[in-house]
Amino acid sequence: MLFPVFKVDTIVAKIFDGTGYPDKLKGEDIPIGARIVADAYSALTAWRPYRGKWDCQAALTEIKEDAEKGKFDPQVIAALESFVGSSNGMTLNRNA
Repeated sequence: MLFPVFKVDTIVAKIFDGTGYPDKLKGEDIPIGARIVADAYSALTAWRPYRGKWDCQAALTEIKEDAEKGKFDPQVIAALESFVGSSNGMTLNRNA
């Protein structure tokens, strides 16, 4: 089975409202791989030397607020919300 490959170096700084760089892609023009928010969720729910890890609901709330500001794809956030709700607070971190 073949899977699509994304050129990561040019899609990592995409913001759903089109203010990301370098291409100013907006909405559905951004490849789906660049719209997945697992990295943001994982970063918030992981312990960092400068702060403790956030609980799953706090991380989801933060990401939803960012989506309302145009940073993330609302459909992707809905999928994340469904996953977090169905997993009883499971994190996406290997070390959590």
